[in-house]
Amino acid sequence: MQNLRLVGFAHALAHRLAGYKIPHAIAVGLLLPHVMRHNLASPVVAARYDRLACGAHLADGPALIEVIADLPGRFGVRAKLSAWSVARATEADLDALARGAESDPLARFAPLPIPIEALRAMVRSAW
Repeated sequence: MQNLRLVGFAHALAHRLAGYKIPHAIAVGLLLPHVMRHNLASPVVAARYDRLACGAHLADGPALIEVIADLPGRFGVRAKLSAWSVARATEADLDALARGAESDPLARFAPLPIPIEALRAMVRSAW
């Protein structure tokens, strides 16, 4: 239960993006909805998301995730990682980012493991 209060894959992925000169907070914010969607597979996490949603007067966890995903656009923030990067990322780069996140020490605090294929998809989608 304690692990649910710590950072996980959004931070682990964001660490790998430092080489692309993407600000850490931006990277975490843009990756967070992707990681949260994956975490809905855990009933414990889904219940926590639902409680957070209730406190924000939203229907449920998925609605909360969509609001979080929409925040960049609401504030005029570039909503794709590629818009923040100093370099273009190839498929090999995205694969390396996902593999690096998988081995990042913060990944151990994630409430659920994320298969490498799902990590790749998250990075690709956010890129």
